Amino acid sequence: MRDPGNLGAVDRAADAAGVDAVVLTGRTVDLYKSEVVRLFTNEGVGGV
Repeated sequence: MRDPGNLGAVDRAADAAGVDAVVLTGRTVDLYKSEVVRLFTNEGVGGV
């Protein structure tokens, strides 16, 4: 998964299913990319 938007969709689906964590391994989206940081920063205040 290399697109931050796809990571957001997976995260929202996991959250809706009650999953506690999403584990990323290998060659995935850069967790320090601005879109990803914004995604997880906004999550605590109403989601994306």
